Amino acid sequence: MKCDMCKNEVNDGVQCAGCKRNLDYSCAGISETGYRKLGPERRAVWKCPQCKLLRTYPEEKSITDAIHTTRILMEAHRNDKKVLYMVFIDL
Repeated sequence: MKCDMCKNEVNDGVQCAGCKRNLDYSCAGISETGYRKLGPERRAVWKCPQCKLLRTYPEEKSITDAIHTTRILMEAHRNDKKVLYMVFIDL
């Protein structure tokens, strides 16, 4: 599957019951072990951090969107750094 947040291809991850996005464990903010310990009922209603924040503070949607965008940009920056590192290590 492809993580809807960082766009990386992953073998396993989670789906948010709120927004229905597929996320890898890192972007979901939960470990694989922690997610599996939730049990099937709780996994079925699990929500990503952004959806949890919207439920708690619905008027803060624009802030949540900004946080989401910032996380995507930070992950893209990390990926760019990895690529540059690999290019320079081969020189």
